[in-house]
Amino acid sequence: MTSQTYHFSITERNQENRCRPFRRTLTGSLQLTRERVEV
Repeated sequence: MTSQTYHFSITERNQENRCRPFRRTLTGSLQLTRERVEV
């Protein structure tokens, strides 16, 4: 995962809190990102 993709994922994660339907599409990617961000 490149720095751009990682940063982009974090940005999407913030939007995910506002957009419920949009969350469905990135659920898989966000889960991996959350683990890396939290840890």
